[in-house]
Amino acid sequence: MLWRKDGLTDSAENAYIRLELRRNHEARSLAASLQETCPGERLVPFWGRSKMVLVGALALLLVVGGSLVYAKFRQGSIRIIFREPVIRFENKSLEALARVIEVEYKVKVNLNQVRSRAYHFSGVLHTDRPVKEFLMELRSTGGIDFYFSRTGTLYFCEGVSVPVDH
Repeated sequence: MLWRKDGLTDSAENAYIRLELRRNHEARSLAASLQETCPGERLVPFWGRSKMVLVGALALLLVVGGSLVYAKFRQGSIRIIFREPVIRFENKSLEALARVIEVEYKVKVNLNQVRSRAYHFSGVLHTDRPVKEFLMELRSTGGIDFYFSRTGTLYFCEGVSVPVDH
């Protein structure tokens, strides 16, 4: 215990001292006599009050902080960094596809030249490829044509495309 007082013991030895003081009556009486010879000094290894408060505060911070992060994730304010570069869609309207293209490619889409709203599509959009590849597939399979204006707006139209300057 004197070695412990001088900081010469490791954690395993400290655990052994605590165990012996709990189960061995002679060790407890020896510790009491030793304490009388060194009044005012702590000979038995323990966690001080400030260390216990610090550990409790850290545990509380981890629990509260973890629950706040989880709550923000559930609200959708934290975005997952890794995303699959493939969007599968089935029986989606042209308007729904236009919204996906606007979000994924940061392109403004105009549907004013499409008279029929009955167009629905199924397929795959590879967001790691250029949007023009997807639009060419849409043209060949769905009969919907497209063009880009000088300002970069994407226009969908039916039949042959006639570029309009905007």
